[in-house]
Amino acid sequence: MSIRRVVCAAVAVLSTISGPALALAACGKNDAEYAQHLVDHANDWTSLEAAFHRYPECDDSALAEGYDDKIATMLVDRWNEVSDLNSLFMRNPMFETFVLKHVDSLMSPSQTKKIVAHASMECPAKLSDFCEKLKAQAQRQN
Repeated sequence: MSIRRVVCAAVAVLSTISGPALALAACGKNDAEYAQHLVDHANDWTSLEAAFHRYPECDDSALAEGYDDKIATMLVDRWNEVSDLNSLFMRNPMFETFVLKHVDSLMSPSQTKKIVAHASMECPAKLSDFCEKLKAQAQRQN
């Protein structure tokens, strides 16, 4: 048997065995409760990213709605801190996707309007790509 066939067979076996192990673990009740606590008490983008980073598997149902509310509120009421996102996105590119995902139809029309205005007129230069995505995502809502 050639080396190539041995390697291909090994890769096939390993991917079959490790595939499920690479998936995110289910969010247990204790994890969900602690993740909710972290989201409820997140007072800046860094603490919100820490909650996302620690419990990515818990981003569903009630906790997802908590993220929706927290992200919309921070984008509306704490826009002056949006520049903090640049370093967080560089460190964890999935956090940008996460933030945009939570700009959704649960926002009020006034939140949508304010987010679009902020992203259009008050965007830090280093976040221009994010602001364009944010504006487009917000405009798709409501």
